[in-house]
Amino acid sequence: IIVGQGVGVKALAAVGATDWTYWLVLWTIQALTQGFGACIAKHFGEKDHVKLRKSIAMSIILCVGIGIFLTLTALLMVLPMLKILQTPADIFDGASSYLFTMFSGTLIVMAYNMISAILRAFGDGKTPLIAMGIAAGTNIALDLLFVMVFRWGIAGAAAATLIAQLIAFLYCFLALRHIEFIRLQPSDWKADKMVIRELCRMGFPLALQHVLIAVGGMILQSRINIQGFMFVAGFTATNKLYGLLES
Repeated sequence: IIVGQGVGVKALAAVGATDWTYWLVLWTIQALTQGFGACIAKHFGEKDHVKLRKSIAMSIILCVGIGIFLTLTALLMVLPMLKILQTPADIFDGASSYLFTMFSGTLIVMAYNMISAILRAFGDGKTPLIAMGIAAGTNIALDLLFVMVFRWGIAGAAAATLIAQLIAFLYCFLALRHIEFIRLQPSDWKADKMVIRELCRMGFPLALQHVLIAVGGMILQSRINIQGFMFVAGFTATNKLYGLLES
């Protein structure tokens, strides 16, 4: 709503044209962290605090490595992917600006999803929920500031989203640091192939499922894009409403 009203229909279409490309990365992150969280939950249920801390440490290492890889890969694929998807020329720059900004903050998104997965593994679904509520409110406020007041356009909307995610991460981090039994020791950071293999066995198949769904959506997006920016804007507006109802 803010982008459509504050920047215009082309900006709305530009953001919508990036949805499936961004979800390809976002869903990969969410699936991986959910899989890692399942392993952490298992050790928490077993009350094996040594394996629990080791799983958390290895999850963090994997998230940093995968996050850096996804960031670099995503930034490199922005322009080629938008061309493959036949993004209309009059919204191409806006779409690329949005994706470049969002993909630059991939590590922030990875950090929030991982820390919220850890909290949920401990049976704490309340803290991530509150964090997302705070992030949603912050996102709206910053969108209004960046888009309507500062006139930063699409990049401003993307920056607002990333800042909101960072705040959500910090809120969860403050909650997590008070849990005594997960205070990581230097020995926990030593690479453990067995633990890494277990984490990957849980996370990667789930991520692959989401990748396949996102690729299917990108094929659909390419068919929508050739209809022109007005068609893309219309699809974007209705898709946002549908997404609200679906959730």
